[in-house]
Amino acid sequence: MGRDTWEEQAIKRRYGLWGLALALLLAVGGGTAWLRFRAQAPNLALYTKTLNGTPAALAVDGRTGRVFVTATRGAAGAMLDEATGVTLSVIPIPASALAVDERAGTVVAIGVGGVSLLNAASSRYLHTVPVDAAADTVAVDARSGHAFVVDPGSNAARMFDTRTGAVVGARSMLMTPALVAVDATAGQAFVTTDSPFVDVLDARSGALVRTLVARASGGPLAVDGRSGHVFVLDSGGASVAMLDRRSGLVLRTIPVGQFPVAVALDARRGRAYVVSRDSASSFNPTDTGSVSVIDTPTGGVLRTIPVGVDPVAVAVDVDSGRVFVATRGGASVVPDAWRWVPGWLRDKLPFLPPPGPRLRIFPPEVTALAAP
Repeated sequence: MGRDTWEEQAIKRRYGLWGLALALLLAVGGGTAWLRFRAQAPNLALYTKTLNGTPAALAVDGRTGRVFVTATRGAAGAMLDEATGVTLSVIPIPASALAVDERAGTVVAIGVGGVSLLNAASSRYLHTVPVDAAADTVAVDARSGHAFVVDPGSNAARMFDTRTGAVVGARSMLMTPALVAVDATAGQAFVTTDSPFVDVLDARSGALVRTLVARASGGPLAVDGRSGHVFVLDSGGASVAMLDRRSGLVLRTIPVGQFPVAVALDARRGRAYVVSRDSASSFNPTDTGSVSVIDTPTGGVLRTIPVGVDPVAVAVDVDSGRVFVATRGGASVVPDAWRWVPGWLRDKLPFLPPPGPRLRIFPPEVTALAAP
């Protein structure tokens, strides 16, 4: 064969450069993706379920293998299969807070009409007990079969039977109640107020056990009886206060994402899961959120897991080891994944997207994670 003409040599050089550039992209990009996969493999979501409405509350029932998601006013919620995320039925009532009593087989939902009970196996509506419209938080103590609902309108914490929905007790409070959490180990309910005082109630009788002075911001809280710690979120900041459950003293301030909004406990594994908006604005989140995994005995942050835009709720199934996060979604600016490619090379590769960040719309979702 003769020597190539200068035109043939130019074509070979051009395609050789393209092949070299493509090989470089595949090698570097593929290696980066492989390293990223290796680094994130333990944190990969089991599945992500797109929702029809904007989520407001989330709960899980480990006995029936059901996840309950309720939407804001005017939209129906859904009951999902915990293992697959498949929608099994529609929840017809809106609710701002949910809690499950696995022993009673009921879901307690707080909505505009009051406290409603649903069947945990089918999500079938049972009945509603009227309470103050401002009530928007609930916690269940399964051993006593009682649900605690704070009623700011009447300055009371009300106790409901989780099987019948009947009001079985009410505790008048000097200060306006705000939030409630249950210590399942001790059988006590912790009720925060619009002051530093926290009333600790007996979960069976509703009687006042003691009053703590919680030296921390009064955001959402969770009580871990095994470690003896209370975790209080600073909803306007980026931290969680770990308190001694008996004295209320702050033992440690734990850094988490910006604007933490919800917390769930896995007492069996000694983990607390705190979801944060991670956005410059708490009212109009535009960045993806995160889940901070906290070791409950020490307060150390074990890892941080990214989730969708504007997370609002988190729930844990201690039996299956799954963590569920509900996100409202929204528009978010996504960084340029190819920004590492030199500009001169990028100009010669038309199959790459234009330089610069992109605007991505995230839908409302429920994400299932394997508990770390």
